[in-house]
Amino acid sequence: MNTKLNLRNRFSKLIGTLSLAAAILAPTAASAAEHNLDGIWRGKLEVQPNVFLVVGININGDTITMDSPTQGNWGLPLKNFEISATEFKFSATELDAMYVGKVNGDEITGTFTQGIKRPLTLTRLSAADLERLAFEGRYGGVLGENTRYQLPLHVNVAVIAGGYYGSLDSPAQQSYGIPMTDFSISATGMSFKVPMIQASYESQVNTDRHYEGTFTQGVELPLTLKKMKAGEVLSGGPKPELGEHGGAIAVITPVGTTTKYFAEHDAHTYYEIGSVTKTMVAYLLANSIVTERVTESQSLQSIFAEVPESITLAQLATHTSGLPRLPGDLFEGADEADPYAHYTLATTLAYLADLEVAPTSESLDHYEYSNLGYGVLAEALASVHGKSFAQLIQDELFTPFGMTASNVAMPLQNGEQPLATLAQGYSSVGTPVAPWHFQAMAGAGAVRSTLPDMIRYVEQLIQRLQQRAPAVELLLAPRFTMGRCCARSLGWILQKDEKGQWFAWHNGQTAGATSFVGFYLDGSRAVVILHNQAQLDLDYALNILQGTETINE
Repeated sequence: MNTKLNLRNRFSKLIGTLSLAAAILAPTAASAAEHNLDGIWRGKLEVQPNVFLVVGININGDTITMDSPTQGNWGLPLKNFEISATEFKFSATELDAMYVGKVNGDEITGTFTQGIKRPLTLTRLSAADLERLAFEGRYGGVLGENTRYQLPLHVNVAVIAGGYYGSLDSPAQQSYGIPMTDFSISATGMSFKVPMIQASYESQVNTDRHYEGTFTQGVELPLTLKKMKAGEVLSGGPKPELGEHGGAIAVITPVGTTTKYFAEHDAHTYYEIGSVTKTMVAYLLANSIVTERVTESQSLQSIFAEVPESITLAQLATHTSGLPRLPGDLFEGADEADPYAHYTLATTLAYLADLEVAPTSESLDHYEYSNLGYGVLAEALASVHGKSFAQLIQDELFTPFGMTASNVAMPLQNGEQPLATLAQGYSSVGTPVAPWHFQAMAGAGAVRSTLPDMIRYVEQLIQRLQQRAPAVELLLAPRFTMGRCCARSLGWILQKDEKGQWFAWHNGQTAGATSFVGFYLDGSRAVVILHNQAQLDLDYALNILQGTETINE
């Protein structure tokens, strides 16, 4: 799950869809000067609702280069292009990208294709726009300079026709391209808002000509931003380690299970597991398919008439439905400390009714991680079974798997008390944060559990896979490849280790917790990590699973 100043992984992988690595391509034809197209052209490419990459094309005679200022890339050569009085085309074979546009004065209106076709209008920058290029670039700073844990942040400033577009990166959390609003930069100060994480920044230029100010997100933390040089990398303070405020870990093998609790935590401590919830929703789908309650090709529209017709249940479970990562109106009226608690099924369906989604297929080309997709998938399965999601997951997973302590974090009703043994959560920089609650987005990350229950969850999956239970076999069957190492199944990432052995894994994150669950498909080893702080080193977790690293003492 994703939100808050932990920046969550909200746009990791998604924004990487447009990876503008340098490409040297064979020339075809061109003469830009004779068509008066010289200049710097910029456009905003929408990769999710209200989430953009700025794409730039620089034309100087027959020399054309490409910029992606929001990704920190400038001057990448393009040699495969065609220009006429009315049309401009280019392709980049190594990027699997192409653009076809119609020229109309100072605008080129067309389509950018990289797996998915997206509209892109390029506008030639004016003299006033060109003056603003002095402020374009990547600005870096370390959030919480006086705290024990410090979080490097990047602010990407791109010039577009008539103004700027800004976005925020948190590389340590693999979160990129978080859009800003109300962005302003000058020789005296910089300011912006980040609605999706409900944050803001105000600064003034100091004597070092850096932007010195305050980043506010629930709490105020100092942040000084300076313009970074090409290739410059920021480093913060020490990363939070498992056990700083508590947590639990289990290593499971056929000969036994080793567990370790940190701080005062024990077998009764509850943790938010975040997006590991998605693996449970995927199991509910697989089981519903096997029991013939639904089919994997069944349309979501057959359950909720309001939604786009092209979406199937299997696409929701493999993040290939075309739905955005989050609803565009999620944070309207949201409680900053509990941003999902207000979002109902009626709100979800109203949002989807107005959303245009192009037909997609289960493939890497159409992969876009979607919390919204899993939220609506859980609600769809609940509707088919005639139950609430909380009751469905209790009946179909918690009870059969022997998970006696797990539950779904629904909003508290009148007189209802908070879960007393839920671990206090902490942000990435160590500040206490409140727990989250869910309604229609529950399928994306609402489950709370204990270490013994999560051990049972993994053991049951392994046991049922070895017994060739149809639901688990369907759950873990690879659907499409994701690079040389990995494949995607319903809800899980499948990966091969150096010996060619396959394992499945998923991680999760909320405002104050992180989790990791992984297991080898042959049952030889499994790991569960539950942490009540919103940062966990994924490489460490994967190394523990693969046996190349030991548990931190």
